[in-house]
Amino acid sequence: MKLSLKNSTIPQDVYVALYGINNDTLWSIYNFSAGTLDVCYTGVTKAMDYMVSLGTGITIANLPNISSGIILISYNQLPNDFAVVADGNGNAAVQCPSFLSGTTDYNTVFNMVELTLSGSIYADITNVDFFSTPIEIHMTGHNNDHSYIDERKGKMKYDRDTVFEKYEEAVKGTDYEKLVVKNGKEYVRILAPQHGVNYDLIPTDYWDKYVNDCWGHYSGNSIYFTTTLGGYTGRTDGDVLKVSGETGALLYTYQKPGPNLAFDIFGCAGTLAAPNNEYGAIAARLGAAINRSVLMNDNQPDCDDTTYYKLTGSTNLYAAALHECYEDGTTYAFPFDDVCGGSSTLSCQIPGELVVTIL
Repeated sequence: MKLSLKNSTIPQDVYVALYGINNDTLWSIYNFSAGTLDVCYTGVTKAMDYMVSLGTGITIANLPNISSGIILISYNQLPNDFAVVADGNGNAAVQCPSFLSGTTDYNTVFNMVELTLSGSIYADITNVDFFSTPIEIHMTGHNNDHSYIDERKGKMKYDRDTVFEKYEEAVKGTDYEKLVVKNGKEYVRILAPQHGVNYDLIPTDYWDKYVNDCWGHYSGNSIYFTTTLGGYTGRTDGDVLKVSGETGALLYTYQKPGPNLAFDIFGCAGTLAAPNNEYGAIAARLGAAINRSVLMNDNQPDCDDTTYYKLTGSTNLYAAALHECYEDGTTYAFPFDDVCGGSSTLSCQIPGELVVTIL
């Protein structure tokens, strides 16, 4: 597959790196000079040496297979801390620059595109951790049924500064205002709300009333979940949501995400963690419904996006504001945003070219 990286921000300097896991499940960084995906070694590989100036653009004629791939894009400067480190098992892993308060790249403007290529490809523009800059992706190719793919994601209604201003206008008077990071008068990024919880910008009990109301409602009423594998029925029993299959047999249980578990809800973690199985598919629908404030709809997933984010005091206003800034209304603003196709993911079974345009 051909990968084209285009810089439309000239004369602004943009630096890029591409890294991920190779076919041997080893963390690797793409060597733009040699055209190879180089295996990383702790204490040997210097990640910063692989970061190059984009100029007007770079094309990789034949991108090697890569999973959990990241195209790292840094604006006007190299990041201060991009390195190969040892993971929990002592194996080499690539550490992305940190965007959190107190770290050396807190005021560095950078962004990422995620991709996995293994014959077929999945690529997305992620705002799961933060929004910082507009990026567009364009996929062309074919699927196995010979249908032609020509799809784009990421086109915004506004320029970068206006996106920040629209966000501030949408969240004015709420705790979400505190998520905007500035370096002097310059916008750097908007933190996703789970990070706001970690830094005491958003209270840990933000979701408690809404979750309690929903849990109470479903103690005497049923909620119905549909996945690609079938239908399920749930009712709450105390702090536990019990989900049964079509035969009525109990299959799964989900602990109430509260009290004081706003991080779990915004980050789709902990009590709402979703492994790649049927348990996880239901957890994803549960988490998406809470973030969108539509859990009182007893048929999930609720794919009527005109009903999303209506409860101002109990909704993910970060996601709501960002979705409003994209022309097609899609973006990855929280980890379960792909429920009902709300995310900015592109996929293709026989990809020809992925174009990433830095704006």
